[in-house]
Amino acid sequence: MEELLLWRWSTTAQVLSVLMVTVFFLIVRRSARRRGMGAWTLAWIANCGAMLATLVYWFAQPDGLAMQVVTGAYFFAKTLFVLLLVVGAMAFARPARRPVPAGWMALFALAFAIAAAAWADGIDAVGVAQASVIAAVVLPGAWFCARHRAEGLGWLGTGLALRGILALMEAGAYGLRLADATLLPAATLDFFLGAHSLFDTGAEWAIALGIVLALAHRALAELRRSHDELEAAHQRLREMADTDPLTGLANRRMLPSLWPVATADGAVVLFFDLDGFKRINDSEGHFAGDASLRRFAGPLREAFPPPAALARFAGDEFVVVAPRPGPEGVEASLQRLRERVGQAADGLPPLRFSVGLAEVVPGTALEEGLGRANGRCTPSVPRCGRPERTGPAPGILAICAGVLRSREEGVVALPWGRASAAGRGLDVGSGRVGGHPGTGARARRTPARGRPGGGTVASRRNPPRASGPPGGAAPLRPGLPRAR
Repeated sequence: MEELLLWRWSTTAQVLSVLMVTVFFLIVRRSARRRGMGAWTLAWIANCGAMLATLVYWFAQPDGLAMQVVTGAYFFAKTLFVLLLVVGAMAFARPARRPVPAGWMALFALAFAIAAAAWADGIDAVGVAQASVIAAVVLPGAWFCARHRAEGLGWLGTGLALRGILALMEAGAYGLRLADATLLPAATLDFFLGAHSLFDTGAEWAIALGIVLALAHRALAELRRSHDELEAAHQRLREMADTDPLTGLANRRMLPSLWPVATADGAVVLFFDLDGFKRINDSEGHFAGDASLRRFAGPLREAFPPPAALARFAGDEFVVVAPRPGPEGVEASLQRLRERVGQAADGLPPLRFSVGLAEVVPGTALEEGLGRANGRCTPSVPRCGRPERTGPAPGILAICAGVLRSREEGVVALPWGRASAAGRGLDVGSGRVGGHPGTGARARRTPARGRPGGGTVASRRNPPRASGPPGGAAPLRPGLPRAR
C-alpha cells in the first residue's frame, strides 16, 4: 500500500510538471516560429499524454484489455516524445535540411506500442521495454547535440544525456526485479522504482531548460547578425553620404569632420581648380568631363598620400589638407601632379589647374583656411598651370576702338554688335536718344560737346527718314532735356 501511494504521488507531481511545460511551449511557439520548435511542442504534448496514461493506470488499476490499451497508449506517447525531441534538435541545428516526416515517426511509435503492449504482462516488463527505448533514442540525440554546441544545443544535450542515463538505470532496476535477481536489496529496488518518476521530472526539466537556452542562443545570434548588418548598412550609407561617387574622394560634407584631425599639428591647405573644364564638357561631352575628373583624382591621391586629407569640394574644385612638408615638398608634389595630368591620355585632353596654398595653425577655422587658399588660387600664380597674361584684355581694346570710331562715324560699337546712332536717334555729342528705330525721328544739328563748330549727328551711312511723327524722344540720363 505504501508503494502504491508513493507511485501515485510521484506520478501526479510528474503529470503537473509536464502539463506546465507543455503549456509553456504552446505559448512560446506562437512567438518563436523557428525550425524544430514545432517538433518540440508536439513532443511535450505527447509526453503529457503519456503521463495521463500513467495517471490512469495508477489510479484506475485496469486489467485485461483495458490494461493493454492503457499500456499501448503509454508506449506510443512516450516513444513519440523522445523521437520528437531528437528530431526537433536535428531540425534546429540544420534548418536547411529536410526534416524527418512526422508520419514515419508516428508509424514507428505505433508499431512499437502494439508489439510492446502485446508482450508486456506487468509493470516490470513495461518498465524494461520503455526505459530501453528511451535510452536508445536520447543518448544518440545527446551525442548529436554535443557536436552542435555552437548552435546553442549544449544544455539540451546535457538534459538528454541525463535522461538517457536515468533510463538505463530504470531498465536495469526493472530487469533485476523481473528476473528476481539478488544483486541489490529488494527494498532498495522498490524505493528507486517508486521514486524514479521524480528523477525523470528533474531530467525533463533540464531538457526543457536546454530547449529554452537553445532558442535564446539562436535569438541572440540573430540579433547580433541583424546588428552587424545594420552597422554595415549604416557604414555604407555614411560612405555614400560622405564620399564623392565619381572620384571616390571625400566630398564637401565630410570636410568638417576631417579638418580638426588633419590640422591638429598645423597643415598646408591646397585649393585646386581645373582650368578650362567647361570647355571639355562642351566640346568632348559630359562623360569625358567625368572621366577627366576621375583622371585628376587618381594622381592627386598619389601626389598627396595619407595622412593627407583629400576632398572634392565642388564641380572641378578639389581640396587637399596635408601636413607641413615644406615648400620644396609641396612644389615637388605639384610638379609630379602636373606631369601626370598635363599630357593627353586615354582619349582625354590634357588637364591644367590652378592651385592656391595657405598654411594654417591648429585651431584655424575651416572657412578661414579654405578662404585663404581659395583667395590665392589665381591664374597669375606661376604654378597654376595657366599662361600668364601681361597686357590688357583684347575685349577692352575692341571697345575703345569702337568708341573712337563712333565719334567719327556716328555709330556706337558695342561688344555684342553695332548700332546706328541716327537710326536710334542717338546724339553722341549730347548723350540724348531720340525715338526708336523706324519712328522717323529727325536728326538735328547741335553743337557737339568738346568739338568746336558742332557736328552732324546723323550717320553718313544711315541717313534719317524725313517722314514720321516728331517727338518721342526720351532722355538717356535723368535730368537731361528732351531733343528738339
